[in-house]
Amino acid sequence: MMTYSIQYQYKNPKRSRPGDYAQVEDLNPEPGEQLVIPNVGDTVILCLTSEGRKMYKVLTRNFSYLIAEEPPVRACSINIVVTDVDDEEVGARLKE
Repeated sequence: MMTYSIQYQYKNPKRSRPGDYAQVEDLNPEPGEQLVIPNVGDTVILCLTSEGRKMYKVLTRNFSYLIAEEPPVRACSINIVVTDVDDEEVGARLKE
């Protein structure tokens, strides 16, 4: 069975790279259960700072797979980089 984890990283719009901190979510779907993974451009609500939950926009996604026979491992690590979403865009997204 494949195991999944998502690491969310914040990228300040004024910086060229995301910060080192990542919020990690381990996902353990039941057999046959589908996972919903945010797409580029989607809005997500995360707790990446001490300020609490906040809305962010997905910039990039990267999938890394590890499959080994000894010991048997099947894992997928998904790195998602997010950035700020301005209030005007939040309003427009909420109206959709």
